[in-house]
Amino acid sequence: MHSRLSHYYDSILRPSLLLKLNYNNIEEIPKLCEIRVLASCSNSSSLLNTKLALELICGQKFVNKTETSSIKVAQKTLGSQSLKLKNKKSNLFTKASLHEKRIINKNFHLTSINNFGYSVQSNLRAQQMYNFLDKFLIFTSFHNPKFQIQNNTIQIALNSSLIRLFPEIQNHFEHFECVQNFHISIITSANTENETHLLWAGFFKK
Repeated sequence: MHSRLSHYYDSILRPSLLLKLNYNNIEEIPKLCEIRVLASCSNSSSLLNTKLALELICGQKFVNKTETSSIKVAQKTLGSQSLKLKNKKSNLFTKASLHEKRIINKNFHLTSINNFGYSVQSNLRAQQMYNFLDKFLIFTSFHNPKFQIQNNTIQIALNSSLIRLFPEIQNHFEHFECVQNFHISIITSANTENETHLLWAGFFKK
């Protein structure tokens, strides 16, 4: 079942972009590919509530895998050609990960631990991506979050005062005050920044 925003893209925004940009092939029309939502907190004791906040807001549950399968998924997801699952190099990977460990689940979410604190990422695709963006656009219509467009990606930063506006956690935000900020990356299929701007403007003005 298509979401409201997905229907809007297919029936209104996509034809509008086709006319504005005069494509020869409809497959060239820019579209959304993926949304990555990164939530951060300052200490490990807050990690569980940070994960829960991200699950509630994104509508996607974390299912942690074992360390071995996590390394395999990390190699595939991060495109690392140099890491091999051999004893010697696995040991090197473990030593190198003392300051940055990753736990990845079937939805390619990851938890990273580094010098700046703890962060949890949720990768949204298909209808979950549109559902999240629709909700995000509704509450940002009353606010003005900072965003930046680079090539085919829209970067948005939210501080705790904006995070608490998500309806899923708004009435129980005392449990999620540990969440310091959200960093949202909206990846598109656009070939230029101008195409990305037009796509984003179309969604934002719906």
